[in-house]
Amino acid sequence: MVLYSETEPLETLVYGAKPGPNGFLYTIPVGKPTRVPDVVGQHIMTHHAALGIVKVEESESESGITYDTESARQASITQLAEQDRIKFQNYVNSCVEDYIKRNKPVPPPSPVILRIIERRGYDLKKFGIVPIGWEEPERDKALADLKAENIALKSHMADMSSKMDLLTQMMAKKAEPEPEPVEAPEPDPEVGTPIPASRPRRSTRIEE
Repeated sequence: MVLYSETEPLETLVYGAKPGPNGFLYTIPVGKPTRVPDVVGQHIMTHHAALGIVKVEESESESGITYDTESARQASITQLAEQDRIKFQNYVNSCVEDYIKRNKPVPPPSPVILRIIERRGYDLKKFGIVPIGWEEPERDKALADLKAENIALKSHMADMSSKMDLLTQMMAKKAEPEPEPVEAPEPDPEVGTPIPASRPRRSTRIEE
């Protein structure tokens, strides 16, 4: 049997079939038709259909076996949407009957229900449900994204400021006038080559 899931992956232990490469652990990845033993496929279809896992139709031709993946993809999407609707409605009914009507605080939704809320965009407040510490997932995500953008912007501005300071220093240094060269005095033909001040003058005495 070949199984397919469009949205939710699955890893599950199934005993009673011949062990595979991973023993009794079987995995159904997202977006990839996966062949499993028939007994394993029946078990998954019975216990994990809520994840949108469906059977892939196979056809045999001269070129080999082909899978009708597109039909399986559409069936998986439809099945998951219906299962999400059922689970969420059961959650809403439970909240109303077990907590709201009894004036008790509603606990936060389970991870499964939370994924459904995020996937389908459900607004609990429209159903009169406000769990303890509840914030809309989309709002939390928007705030987190805004915070990340703010941090990135501050880092970018600091980098730009550092570069501007360096450029200003370079321009100021370039604008400083260069010292004018000092020319050595030309020798006087009547006096001769000037003698440096540090060099003592020699006197010539003529004996009479």
